[in-house]
Amino acid sequence: MQRLQQIVGSTIPSQHLHIEDVSEITVGITLINKERLNAAHPETEIFLSKLFRQLEANGKRFLLLKGVDEKSFCSGGDLHHCLSSVKKGEEGINQALRGFYFQFDFVGQIAELKLTQISIWTGIVMGFGVFFSVYGKFRIATETTLFGVPECKIGFYPDNTATYYLPKIPKNVGLYLGLTGDPLIGEEVYHAGIANYILKNNQIPEFVDGLRKVRTDEEVHDLLVRLGAKPQVKELPKLKIIESMFVPTRTIFELIDRLEQNKQIPFVKSALDRIRVNNPLSVYLTFELYKRGPEPTLRDSIKFNQEFVDRFFKICEFEEGVTSLLFTKKKPNWKYKLEELTLEFVNSLITGK
Repeated sequence: MQRLQQIVGSTIPSQHLHIEDVSEITVGITLINKERLNAAHPETEIFLSKLFRQLEANGKRFLLLKGVDEKSFCSGGDLHHCLSSVKKGEEGINQALRGFYFQFDFVGQIAELKLTQISIWTGIVMGFGVFFSVYGKFRIATETTLFGVPECKIGFYPDNTATYYLPKIPKNVGLYLGLTGDPLIGEEVYHAGIANYILKNNQIPEFVDGLRKVRTDEEVHDLLVRLGAKPQVKELPKLKIIESMFVPTRTIFELIDRLEQNKQIPFVKSALDRIRVNNPLSVYLTFELYKRGPEPTLRDSIKFNQEFVDRFFKICEFEEGVTSLLFTKKKPNWKYKLEELTLEFVNSLITGK
């Protein structure tokens, strides 16, 4: 079996990644771009896509993914890079779209890996950071996990197979995540059934050290159980409210009416306020995509998203949303108003007809 350095060579994007042999059969990948909260640059995605194929071909068995500190696992795609492309006009937009097409395919590649994926979700896990890791076998939350799907905040839509994954999360949590863009925090991610293990941050070194000795998936599970990472699932008050308040209704307006009628509950008011400041077209679209339910397979979801993003990106308010979030820090000036949007228009976007 080749050593890691022989497999990787000298092409590692070292400003974004640190790669090491945890053991003869386990490779550790640490995202280290703290300045961008470990946002995934296209260069990194292309490198990892090639690396994963090489690791499988060279007999590696486990893939450990983690962030360099407790602040962020991966905050999503590199919005700075994408925005700079969009600002270049039609050719830049086409470049951004090619990036989305590749990223969606990359998510499919990751989900179909023969390598057993182990992800330690310290800090921010959002956007691409979710779908880079959520199909792995071992998904480990910690007390600092912030798990979110914030695309409605930036005038986009939950992409990267979110249309497949979000409706599968139990108890309406996927609809809450998609519409509000607000994260679940710490143990909420485990008790919602998204993470399937939970550790304290200070247990991570012991867990990683224990991985040096494991040979099978069962031994990884046993190691986590010994560390107390499989506690009894609890019904948390916040998750119970989400379950009752985010039952899908016939229309987005009926859901907002329900939240309005229950806004004496502080959490409900907070969720309602967030939905109202998010991009109206993104909110309406996310609601309708969620109601359709998941595509039959992950590959069907990738195909749909690659076709849909081509239609949506040309009319969405991504540039306004990202500029407001990253640069002006002001409330975005959305051109669409929720009450002016129609189901016919949104469905035509979804179906392309």
